[in-house]
Amino acid sequence: MSLFHRIKKVLQEFSDPADECGIANNFRIIGGSYSSACEFPWMVLVHDIYHDNKCGGAILDQTHVLTAAHCVARIKYTIKPEHLRVYTGSSVLDFENGLDAATIRYVTLVTPHEDFGVAKGYLANDLAILTLSEPIQFDPCHGPICLANGTKSTQKASRCKVMGWGLSSTNQNSNEKNLKSVDVAVVSDATCRSIYKTNFDGTIFCAGSRGNGYCYGDAGGPLVCKESDGRYYAYGIAIGNMGDCSATAEFYTKVSSYFRWIKEKTAA
Repeated sequence: MSLFHRIKKVLQEFSDPADECGIANNFRIIGGSYSSACEFPWMVLVHDIYHDNKCGGAILDQTHVLTAAHCVARIKYTIKPEHLRVYTGSSVLDFENGLDAATIRYVTLVTPHEDFGVAKGYLANDLAILTLSEPIQFDPCHGPICLANGTKSTQKASRCKVMGWGLSSTNQNSNEKNLKSVDVAVVSDATCRSIYKTNFDGTIFCAGSRGNGYCYGDAGGPLVCKESDGRYYAYGIAIGNMGDCSATAEFYTKVSSYFRWIKEKTAA
């Protein structure tokens, strides 16, 4: 039995199903940046098979996934649902040698933000919701992320991290097989505006530092912060438009600015 299946069996025997948002499973390798099996049960990989483009995403509920709009749409058209695949339930996604424990899910509806587009130096309203063909059954390897609703300032968020299967550096040729995560700090808006010489609005923010952040293939994944209740909340969505894996800081769509929009689009 593989390490993944052993951990999954232990989780199923000794814990309740992951029916509450933002609950991580802390089976961490000490000193490592690779995520253990099912450590972040909200994480998914979104694959545009038509363009062979991979992005991150996060489970919102049993039938909806949150990702970046530019991962599933262009300025003048939206990618067809049948061209998308969503992979869930595993930290290891080895496309060359078999996906093993991952579950392949299909999409019936792609909903990018209506005002998604290019602004001065960044992508504006860069978020989208995918509706799945079949509901996810929550278990220790599948669970929803909590959403920041604006009651706490993004600028005051701490204990934050980003995660994904993207490249580790601009010199790498293919996505990581193992989900990686890194701790990041939110950068003040004033500092971010100074770095990029752009007067962005309050719907985005910056986080990270040189060498600590997202890279190609990580766009669409969440920036999550652990709050006092022990749960992780999605504060941001990786925009991924910098074109540089060693940027001083990186742009994120601010989730709290779109909290009502997300709730409206995922309402039954």
